[in-house]
Amino acid sequence: MDRSKPVKAALEITGKAANWLKGSLAGDPYRTDPELIQTRQEELLRFFRNFEDLVDVIQMSDELGEDERLGIAYKVCQKRFDANYGCIQPYVVAYLRYSSTDAAMGLRYRGLGTDAFEALVVSPTLWELLANDRDDLNWRIQRCREALTLYSEHLKQLLRTGNES
Repeated sequence: MDRSKPVKAALEITGKAANWLKGSLAGDPYRTDPELIQTRQEELLRFFRNFEDLVDVIQMSDELGEDERLGIAYKVCQKRFDANYGCIQPYVVAYLRYSSTDAAMGLRYRGLGTDAFEALVVSPTLWELLANDRDDLNWRIQRCREALTLYSEHLKQLLRTGNES
């Protein structure tokens, strides 16, 4: 019995699928249109600035304690998050390392699982976030930053690739 035939057939099918995928992605405007890619970069930059403001508020709370101004700033960050995350979420989560603790934060406050970004703003108050998430907070922030960086690099690569063709 020749066992190489199924392997060869599988490799041939895989090769055809890869060629089809390559061809179908080549026509995808989200991968080839520099204006759309730049728009996505602008959305990412806007979100990243708001994300870093949120991180600053969280980190300042360690130094200042329960300062009312930080609680207000957290609410502002939540609103900015809600306004800006939806447009980048489908893309950035592809680069996010997930944790069950992210989902647990959402289940606690909304009855639905959340990703790491959402877990940072799901608490009704900054103080509840700190009380319920202190152990995972820095790791969650690190994973979010990593996902943002990887997505940013992906967009830069798309622009470079588009400029080469």
